[in-house]
Amino acid sequence: MASVADQKDESIVQVMRRFPKQILSSININVSSFMVGVSVSSVAVIVGRLEEGNDVIQTTPEEASWIVSSLMLGMMASSFFCGHIAHLFGLKTCAILTNLTFLVGFLMILFGTSVITLSIGRFVLGAAAIGNRMSAQPLNCEFSNPKIRSFTGCIWLMTYSLGQCLIYLLGAFLPWRWAIGITLIPLILSTFGMFLMHESPVWLLTQGQVEKAELSLRFYDRSESEAIEEIKSIKEVMTVEQYETKKLSFGDRLKLKLVMIREPSFVKPCLYLIMVLITMEWSCFPFISSYLATKAPFDPYVMSIFATSARFAASLASGAILPKFPRRNIFLTSAVILLVCLSTLGTYAYLQLHDIWPEYLQYLSWLPLFAIIVIYLSSSIGYMNINLLLIGEILPAESKSLGNAIVTSFQFVASFSMVKSVPFLLETLGIYGLFWLFSGVVGFVIFFATLFMPETHELSLEEIQKNFGKSSLEKTTKIQLDA
Repeated sequence: MASVADQKDESIVQVMRRFPKQILSSININVSSFMVGVSVSSVAVIVGRLEEGNDVIQTTPEEASWIVSSLMLGMMASSFFCGHIAHLFGLKTCAILTNLTFLVGFLMILFGTSVITLSIGRFVLGAAAIGNRMSAQPLNCEFSNPKIRSFTGCIWLMTYSLGQCLIYLLGAFLPWRWAIGITLIPLILSTFGMFLMHESPVWLLTQGQVEKAELSLRFYDRSESEAIEEIKSIKEVMTVEQYETKKLSFGDRLKLKLVMIREPSFVKPCLYLIMVLITMEWSCFPFISSYLATKAPFDPYVMSIFATSARFAASLASGAILPKFPRRNIFLTSAVILLVCLSTLGTYAYLQLHDIWPEYLQYLSWLPLFAIIVIYLSSSIGYMNINLLLIGEILPAESKSLGNAIVTSFQFVASFSMVKSVPFLLETLGIYGLFWLFSGVVGFVIFFATLFMPETHELSLEEIQKNFGKSSLEKTTKIQLDA
């Protein structure tokens, strides 16, 4: 084994060679993230082809809106259900069910002959997207070594962006059903690969299965001594010994869960994540995805290709950047860049609308597209990527599924409210005022993150949880249950 000094000088490639199963497992579970990207972006291909009138399905604008919005409805409806599945049956099982749900949803779309079938299929895809959110990143964080977690945490966005790029590319040259059908090949292969993986060692410990947890850690590139030491570290931050909870009745377990969710180790990370995810949704991303293509002064197809390509390139770059630098520094730098770009877009739109300095603006017609690309680049490296990575890192192990369900519900309610509020905000503020509003939101995020954002760079999950405060449950559980 390399010495500590040698390990500190290792490049990301050398570190990856030390943890091959972690890398391969992370890629495998994030095939579902690839399918999330396909699910989100395929609607543009489907609706665009249906509007051409050459398909067996004919749609009105109102029916097309239901096809578009049904994905978000599926997400909003399934957060707590998917969280409960992950808590009861484990993250690996949840990931397998997620893949199967994606397969069902896409098959309904592929063989659908009506708007209703397409809408139901996309509703199912929305539920699968939440299953991915509940399983992929948390499982990835729980089996990844701290040295490699910054890289494996970026694979979610890499595969998501790749799914978006690929469906746009295939949709440009193939019938939409063929384009979607091709993307199912990696999904099927990934599902078989899931059965070769081991369950999350943290979840196994929460079930009292110590021997299986050790086998899981050994599978994920730990030596026997490293696995034993890591199990000890995980137990130190668990709020109550699991063999004690096995003896409790259902009512007492419910009491224990209520005690857990009042602990600072649960409340603090939940509140932080709720705040940053709500503000992330109100920082322009749903607006750009849903509306800017029809209002920006450039071809929407060009914007889609450039934006998703930029996001994919940035997600690749983030895999090299995040392991080397503190999370806070990257996040705040990304947020400042986002603030400048949004302010620039608002100012450009204001000058153009009021015909101010037209002799100069004619040379800046490239500026909106450039700003959008920079927004996708910076957010994919830091602003968005780190927020999603923190979900798997800072929530406590024994209540991670519940916490993930709570923060995800808040996020998608915020996203839905953002999209539905855009027509009113555009009418009230104008497009320049809306960009300035987004700038104000990002400014608040910078202030909030400067004060409260936890630094998790190269920390183990146990060290991160300790930073949020050791739970008092070990001392109070028996008193609470006997009350």
